[in-house]
Amino acid sequence: MPESEATLQGLSVCVTRPEPDASRLANLIQNCGGQALVMPAMKIVVVNDVLPRIKQALSDADVAIFVSRNAVRVAMDAISSSLKQTFMQLPIAAIGSSTALALSEQGLSPAILPGSDKYTSEALLASPDLQQVKDKKIIIFKGVGGRTLLADTLQSRGAKVSFCDLYERQLPTRFDRKNFVKLSKSTHILLCSSVQIMHNLLELAGAEYETIVKNTPLLVASSRIKKEAISQGFQSDVFVARNATDQAMIDSLLEWRVQEK
Repeated sequence: MPESEATLQGLSVCVTRPEPDASRLANLIQNCGGQALVMPAMKIVVVNDVLPRIKQALSDADVAIFVSRNAVRVAMDAISSSLKQTFMQLPIAAIGSSTALALSEQGLSPAILPGSDKYTSEALLASPDLQQVKDKKIIIFKGVGGRTLLADTLQSRGAKVSFCDLYERQLPTRFDRKNFVKLSKSTHILLCSSVQIMHNLLELAGAEYETIVKNTPLLVASSRIKKEAISQGFQSDVFVARNATDQAMIDSLLEWRVQEK
């Protein structure tokens, strides 16, 4: 891509990630010349007994898996330096580069990473380090609910898998629905990095704004989310980034903007 074309000038991007991730991505968009409409469609709420959960998980673990940056953030905010030392003694897996970076910023070095740049459960399961896991006690640090593919597959390989749920994903308690009107008044594209964020966005839009949302171009983080968007009746173009990282989103926005010109 020619450097002169690498700009988001004239494009307004609706960022639906929870905070603080939304603001960080919004800053990157603005640095590329675009406008960011920050509309977090999800709120991360820490569970009440997070510290006892982590202590219990670490008391009997051979491998720790973190499935999101939020899981790292919540866990590291809750634990003491001595518990961090316990983490340092375990092989740690990260589902993607953002999660790995969050761990590294906490002084933890993930030893198990996805087998490709598709930062999904499927990609992490392709890692050579997660093939021979018979009788291994694996703890998955995550939010309440979510996909079970990672645990189901590891269990099928003979691992003993437990969950450590650290946070809940909720609808935001404060959300300005009038922002939906802005989507129809300028060149916008919506970003959705998870199926639940998409569902939340539609719930927040309601019947009044559903048509606007479904007719706005959509950038998603995986083909699985695209499939769900189509099944939900999105009418505009749906584009797929190579993964859910900030950089992948920015790269896809730049590519899309060039195609639109």
